[in-house]
Amino acid sequence: MNRGGRLISVSMPPNAEKAARYGITAAFAKGELPHHVIKEIVEDYSNGIIKLRIADIYKFSVEDIKRAHLSKENKVLDWVG
Repeated sequence: MNRGGRLISVSMPPNAEKAARYGITAAFAKGELPHHVIKEIVEDYSNGIIKLRIADIYKFSVEDIKRAHLSKENKVLDWVG
């Protein structure tokens, strides 16, 4: 993440102090995003402007949902390099 960049989290609200320290804008996207915003994100991703960081992938099963929940509770996310 470069200074001046934007972090959009869909899993949890980002740490505002940490965002300020690294000189980035951080926001939490909860719920549905407007169509034009989704289109812009897809275009930016397709053009290499933004990169996705996927921490974990889980199957849609009761056991994996439990694992995902526990993983989120026990993990400290290092979202800025």
